[in-house]
Amino acid sequence: MLNIEQMWRNPIIKSKKSMKEFYVLCKLNMKGKKAKRSKINVVFIIDRSGSMRTNLSNNRNPDYKTLQQIWDQKNKQNPSIPNPLIPGTGTPFIPDSPYKNTSIRSPFWTDQNGMLINNQQLNNVNNITQLQDIAKELLETPTHYEKPLSKLDLVKKATIKAIGQLQDDDLVSIITFDDKVDVLCSGISAKNKEELIKKVEGITTGGMTDLFSAWWKGAYTLTENMKEGYLNRVLLLTDGQTNAGEMRTDVITNKLAELAAVEVSTSTFGVGSDYNEDLLQKMAEKGEGNYYYIKNDEDFEELFKEEFININNIATKKTLLSINTKMDYEIVNDFEKTDEHKYKLGNLIFNKEKEFLIKVIPGKIKNKKIELEISYLFNGEEVKYKLDLNIPQVEKEDYFENQEVIDKIAELAIVKEKEKAIKALDRGDINLARATLNGAIAMAEGSSAQFYNNNLNSITSLSNDLESGNYTVLRKTALYENYNSRNTKEK
Repeated sequence: MLNIEQMWRNPIIKSKKSMKEFYVLCKLNMKGKKAKRSKINVVFIIDRSGSMRTNLSNNRNPDYKTLQQIWDQKNKQNPSIPNPLIPGTGTPFIPDSPYKNTSIRSPFWTDQNGMLINNQQLNNVNNITQLQDIAKELLETPTHYEKPLSKLDLVKKATIKAIGQLQDDDLVSIITFDDKVDVLCSGISAKNKEELIKKVEGITTGGMTDLFSAWWKGAYTLTENMKEGYLNRVLLLTDGQTNAGEMRTDVITNKLAELAAVEVSTSTFGVGSDYNEDLLQKMAEKGEGNYYYIKNDEDFEELFKEEFININNIATKKTLLSINTKMDYEIVNDFEKTDEHKYKLGNLIFNKEKEFLIKVIPGKIKNKKIELEISYLFNGEEVKYKLDLNIPQVEKEDYFENQEVIDKIAELAIVKEKEKAIKALDRGDINLARATLNGAIAMAEGSSAQFYNNNLNSITSLSNDLESGNYTVLRKTALYENYNSRNTKEK
């Protein structure tokens, strides 16, 4: 059953005539446990464009050193070797190496151009025994030079783990794309996990990025496999800008809305710092799914886990909010509206709260009542829930303030300041972006100490990105934090 908790920032004092704005925080929660897990018809759309062969910029341990760096440090007395020790290209053969059967070992030396050095040249190198000792030492300390996984490797790893968690009656499709789109499989039962995993493992990088064609093919593939009682979800994983095929955001998002209307939803995963965050966020919103920003390799497992938990615990679909009042009001969360001026709240997840903050300006209106109507689909049937909100009125001595509501007001005010900073950054006005970020923490005046400190850390991090020139990271991080704040998601 749907529950709505209303929390007012403060009441009206009866003896006062002047009335300013008031805030009410509403929390929606569908209590209980889903009786039965929905079967899933899912398509993984995996970007295999050339940029996916690179690694995430910050997925290295701070203490990570390449073999080249370690070799340079240890081999100061032997400049006659033209190329440092590099896994798979220049490592001398060491018979008792624990890595003799791996790609890290090679029985050859190479020069700086990757050309093999012949035995005669090798024999002319002084102190070869010492060099082999250094090589052996490096090979026996692999933690110093574990090669960072590429973005594609991370996507494949997360996809394989997700496939492993699916149930036998779930249906799986896998599509890969660069400037071409390939359907690796369509509607295969998840019980064939070995076959599905092999298909994922075989994905390699290619050319450019035709994102729309890949999504469209994925959505079409899902419709071919639609069955009654299944939840249909597209999972799009990409690291790049769409630079081939359809690139107009309005055309792409309109198609997502059309498919969402027939129960094909889309979640998007932006990988790294180069993807188009505006497009992927709008795709998720229009597609009635979720949007995720993957900054490092640890994010993959957690965000995939979150996505599948949400899929398995959807309580309501097509959740809409209608408000009827004679007073002026504003939904501070800035949710998208339908043509009928209803606010889209998305899906409700069992035992997860969805919040919205209403700013009310009573003016001289005597009837200070707000009528809420929440409509949603539950088990395929439309349900309507109505609730009247009345601004509490108390005597002066009973006046109170709700700290949780104060924090929420501050949170959404900071969201708007971050948006202003992003717009200034987009115009190239770095000074205004800096001033806006520096002033954003002032929105937290009166908030709790924990809220203040958390947001101070967030704004400080964004300011550091600005000063170091990491504008793309700043923009993605700020927009993602804003998305999570509006949608009551963990950051």
